[in-house]
Amino acid sequence: MSYFDKLMAFSTYLPIREAFFNSRNGRYGADAEDLLYNGPFTMTRWVHGAHIRFEKNELYWDKDRIRLNVIDMPYITSDSNAVLNLFKDGKIAVAGLDAETLDNALEQRWHLNRFNDGSVFFLEFNHRPERLTHNLNLRKALQLVTDPGELVFKVMKLPGNLPGESLFPVWLRGVDGPFRQEYPAPQHRVDFDAARRHLELAKQELGLAEMPALVMLTGDNPISNKQSEYFQNVFKKTLGIDVKIDKQIFKQRLAKMTSGQFDMVMAGWGPDFDDPLTFGDLFSSWNANNRGRYNNPELDRQVRIAQASLDPKTRMDAFAEIQRIIYEDAVILTHYERGVVYVRDPRLQGVVRRAVGTDPDYTNASIVDS
Repeated sequence: MSYFDKLMAFSTYLPIREAFFNSRNGRYGADAEDLLYNGPFTMTRWVHGAHIRFEKNELYWDKDRIRLNVIDMPYITSDSNAVLNLFKDGKIAVAGLDAETLDNALEQRWHLNRFNDGSVFFLEFNHRPERLTHNLNLRKALQLVTDPGELVFKVMKLPGNLPGESLFPVWLRGVDGPFRQEYPAPQHRVDFDAARRHLELAKQELGLAEMPALVMLTGDNPISNKQSEYFQNVFKKTLGIDVKIDKQIFKQRLAKMTSGQFDMVMAGWGPDFDDPLTFGDLFSSWNANNRGRYNNPELDRQVRIAQASLDPKTRMDAFAEIQRIIYEDAVILTHYERGVVYVRDPRLQGVVRRAVGTDPDYTNASIVDS
């Protein structure tokens, strides 16, 4: 297995002390005392949804290198304005920004930090035979009126996000360099006339005089609301297709995705391990995360090649073919690669951000007098 070492770094494969696990009677990981720690910090306080505290682990093998004694997270909130005010008042050292708080941060002339967290977001279609979106021409019509650049730069308006071009993000490595440089994504162009032609073909194939409303399943949060309303407007304005937005909290959205209660769903995927396969097998017929139940024997064959081959070039050729199939078959509509923008107290140094692995990593962090 060519990616075995990458897979072993994935937290799912980290070992658990079996005797301790069994001693918790099903509560392993439920509270701070229900975990064991062998890293640079131990969790000493966990008030769910309110407060987390980490302290230096005196039993850590390299404890003399650890310069922080305590990491305190005393305020857990999804209110971005509250977070920014806590940062402004000097009560927290790091604050994430969104489109609403970015202008405020710029007015303060704070230094902005950017980071690509490795995730890709997309509109996933339901490919089950009973759904209208099973029709390729309908999916192509929707694809041809979608402009990821407009979404990122005019709607989301947050530095760091990249317009989506592929299921495979730009940071993945190929044979000798970045995968997307060695295997460029199919060139996407908005074409309203071609989209309308595909829509007419779809109506004929489906035996419809008019296209019924489509259901778009989405999360119940500000960014999801903004994106779903944008696509609702685009599909209505350019193709005359009505879209009903089904807003759900995460747990219920996941349940509806799994049971197939949608025509389209706002979805995304973040990497588990540092290999293109972490994205490449997502729409194989056997993958439980393939919520739309897309099934293509040729894509499955290419995934098997990527899984089994030890030759880097053979594997990357397979991923390139998967990339082509996903675009040409309009399996999903890729929207953006997520960028994170945040402000950090300049005295906090040495924090490492990663797309794969521990993020953020405070192992080498320290407080430096300004």
